[in-house]
Amino acid sequence: MRFTKDIEYALMACAAMDDQIKPISAKEISRRFQIPYELLSKILQNMSAHNDLKSIQGPKGGYVLNKTLEHLTIGDIVLALRGDKSIADCVSIKGGQCPRFDKCVISPGMIKLQKIWDDILFNISVKDFIKNEN
Repeated sequence: MRFTKDIEYALMACAAMDDQIKPISAKEISRRFQIPYELLSKILQNMSAHNDLKSIQGPKGGYVLNKTLEHLTIGDIVLALRGDKSIADCVSIKGGQCPRFDKCVISPGMIKLQKIWDDILFNISVKDFIKNEN
C-alpha cells in the first residue's frame, strides 16, 4: 500500500492540531503546510465524519482532535479516508469475497500479510509517527 497525498495531508493536519486548545481552521492548516484548501477540507470532513476530529462551526471555528495523537493511529486515518485498509479484494472489509477464494493459492498469504499490515497500521500512533527525534 502506498501512502497517497490525502494520508500525508491528514498527518500534517493532525500535527497542526496537536496540543491545540482552540480550533484551527482548514484555511490556516492549508496555509501553514501549503496544502490545497479544497482537498484538505474534504480530508478534514472525512476525518470528522469518522469521529477522529470535531468540527466547530462559526467565525472562530475549525477543527480539534477528538483523541490525543497518542491514541489516534495511522490505521484510524486510513479507515477515515479510504473506508478500507485492505491490501487485496479477498481480505477487504467492504465484503464481496473473491469468487476464486476457495481455489486461490495466494489467499492464505494475503490473509497473513493483511494481519501484519493491520498490526502495523493500528499499533503506530500518529504521535509516534510525527515525532522528531534527531
